[in-house]
Amino acid sequence: MVNETYRRCSNCGEISLNEDYCPNCGNIVNITLKRELERKEKVVKRQKAQADPQKKSAVTLFLENVKDHENLIIRYVARFFYSIWLVVIAIGSFLALLFGYIAA
Repeated sequence: MVNETYRRCSNCGEISLNEDYCPNCGNIVNITLKRELERKEKVVKRQKAQADPQKKSAVTLFLENVKDHENLIIRYVARFFYSIWLVVIAIGSFLALLFGYIAA
C-alpha cells in the first residue's frame, strides 16, 4: 500500500495502478521508464553516427547524384562542378598537410 502509483495513459486515458504499460492500449505510462528508453535510443543513434566516419558531405552527395542525371546539359554541368569540387578538396588537403608539417 505504500508504493501505490496511479498513472493515466496519455493515449487512451485509462488509469492503471503500479504498471509501466497501459493495460488497455499498451502505451508506456511510466515517465521514468519512457525517458530511460529514449536515452538508450539516443545513445545507440550517437554510436551509429560515430561508427560511420566515411559520411559524405551534402555537396558531394548532391554532385554525385546529379552526375548521372538523364538530361545531358545538367549531367555535363554537374561533372564540371564536381571536378572543381575535387580540385578544391585536394588543394585544401594539401594545405592542411603543409600547415601540419610546418607546425610540428
